[in-house]
Amino acid sequence: MNARKHLLFSLMFALLVATCPARQKSSPDRLAAFQQAAAKFHSVISLPHFEVASNEVIATVRKTIADGNGALDKIAALEPARVNFENTIRALDDIGYQIGTTDNRLSLIKETSTNAVVRDTATEMLKDLEEWMVGLEYREDVYKAVKAYADKKT
Repeated sequence: MNARKHLLFSLMFALLVATCPARQKSSPDRLAAFQQAAAKFHSVISLPHFEVASNEVIATVRKTIADGNGALDKIAALEPARVNFENTIRALDDIGYQIGTTDNRLSLIKETSTNAVVRDTATEMLKDLEEWMVGLEYREDVYKAVKAYADKKT
């Protein structure tokens, strides 16, 4: 996980440096060009939104947990005959990406925010998020959907 966080932070830093106003004078459309190049590979590149207030941190974690539970509930509700790669494996990957992005962003805020209240809130909310993440491994209903897909041997 630390290697993934390091890679994400490095990519975010490179993107921020590439799009900072001082560099934009020589090339105003670098982000747009980067996004266009990424689109060829069905990838989306965007600048992250960083929470700057403690209530934003709290809302982000609550939304991440609610969205994650909702998406997992959709997977768990699938009939075994209706499971496929898109609605099980890809859906799980998408959920993991969203959760990981929130976790990584708040970890950065926890360590670097100049506002002590925001740092403390990020620290506490990360505990809540990570505790919830541990519980995800015990979702037998989601496991059954993934197992049903695996049993199809497609």
